[in-house]
Amino acid sequence: MNDWGIALQFGVAVMFLLTAPGHWGKLRRELIAMVPPRLPRPAFVVTLTGWMEIAGAIGM
Repeated sequence: MNDWGIALQFGVAVMFLLTAPGHWGKLRRELIAMVPPRLPRPAFVVTLTGWMEIAGAIGM
């Protein structure tokens, strides 16, 4: 990883993979509570963002 851009992409991908399980684990209730009330189906939003983090890590 001599190129800082590659190292940064790798770091962000690892961060996404480490934070994504929180969308289904112990932090799920807290994450649902953070969703603004104007958005419908907050549990779905949390699940969707978890899958998006995994997809983002793969895309990196």
